[in-house]
Amino acid sequence: MAEDESASETVDEEDNPVAEDNEIDNKSPSKEFNPPLGMYKLSIFERVAIGFLISFFVIMVVGSTVLPDIFWNDFLKPLVWDPITKDATAGDSGYTPQNTVLFIVVMFSFVVVISTIFRIKWLPTSERTLVTYIPWIIWASVIRVLEDSQFFNGDLGVAFISPIIHFHIAAWVVLAIYIGVLARRHHSTFGEDFGDGDPEGYLIRSASLFFLFLMFAGLLLPSLNSHEGIGTFGVVLGLLASLVAVFSVVQATEGWNAIERSVMAMGMGALAMWLGLWLQFMMTPWHEANDSAALWPILVVIGIPSYVCWVLFKFGINEKMELEEAGMEPGVLPEDVSIEQHEEGNWEGRALMERLAPRGLMATPWALAIAFGQLADGLATWIGIDVFGYSEKHPLSDFVIQQGAAITGGGGAWLFFCVKALLLALLLWVFSAVRIEHRQRALRLLIVLAILVVGLAPGLRDLGRLILGV
Repeated sequence: MAEDESASETVDEEDNPVAEDNEIDNKSPSKEFNPPLGMYKLSIFERVAIGFLISFFVIMVVGSTVLPDIFWNDFLKPLVWDPITKDATAGDSGYTPQNTVLFIVVMFSFVVVISTIFRIKWLPTSERTLVTYIPWIIWASVIRVLEDSQFFNGDLGVAFISPIIHFHIAAWVVLAIYIGVLARRHHSTFGEDFGDGDPEGYLIRSASLFFLFLMFAGLLLPSLNSHEGIGTFGVVLGLLASLVAVFSVVQATEGWNAIERSVMAMGMGALAMWLGLWLQFMMTPWHEANDSAALWPILVVIGIPSYVCWVLFKFGINEKMELEEAGMEPGVLPEDVSIEQHEEGNWEGRALMERLAPRGLMATPWALAIAFGQLADGLATWIGIDVFGYSEKHPLSDFVIQQGAAITGGGGAWLFFCVKALLLALLLWVFSAVRIEHRQRALRLLIVLAILVVGLAPGLRDLGRLILGV
């Protein structure tokens, strides 16, 4: 019936363009919507986060200088610094509810502020961008296990204790980003000077290798020299693997954004270099390893999450591809469409987005990375505590584990895995239901990275400790 009526319509759409708009906006044809905020404008949420961080650090620095007994001796030192130094010198130091809340609030504020910088500076925020940062998260787990093995010499180990390790690694990532910025800005000049077919890649490769050498000389070599008679085969192999990784990544990513290339190349190089120390520890340990060191947890901690990710990918890949063929990114609104406008159904692609995005999002790296990280953390904790006898240092996680032990009368980390699985289901549900404006893509990137930092990184660290027996 509707088709017959539209067929009998004799008004030319070019003479009356409002007719088509009225068909699209049938809910509120006369309503006007405010456009999304510009890329350079700050939301109230962003202003609050920036104000909080500036105020917090200024108050802490000034207060610790003017009133050290109150701000340092009674607050920062026992809450933050003492657990860090204890962890570096005497092994694991448990968190408290107070410093856990403080770390969460500060981390979330940093997520908002850094995402604002990403947006204003037009840094890449695509699915591929997320993949380029994952080697750095894995590297954090690798060096954290090395710190657990008492590899680092003297006070150097403090740089690899949470929360300092996050700032430490962030500094290397910022350096990698800056290399990409310089390569993008000056590649034409260097291309003429060196006659390179990929001048951007030449700059990224050269700078990455230079700073990886500084990393080796400043962080790895001093601690290696402090351990006598442990050999160097794994170290040399790690250096060679680092060299191959940088060259291979730069070559394979030709045509990518320069920042993505530099972040990926330097991250893979650092990861390969420090994994060589894992091999060296297996060959000639510098710290007495547990007799329970085993490789079979890899099959569980890596295998099960990988299978779940494969199922999620197959579940949503067709819908994801259909949305991309229509010129849309799953869950992301067009640049000129606001959340308010989307909720009112006042844009042409809304029906297609709502029909395909919930499943299509499950096949994106965003959802797959979250799923892998949460499951890996839950499984590694379960195996590490209930099978290998490790303990939990986070108060909330330990509370859940104690409840599980009370139920069964034995190991209780199984309940932690169940909670992680339920949390994953909740995260995926929220992820499939939420739509974001185009300007919020950087915030999505930083939120997912934060989830990986508190999920994937601890899980891989636990797995590494089980493998090496530390």
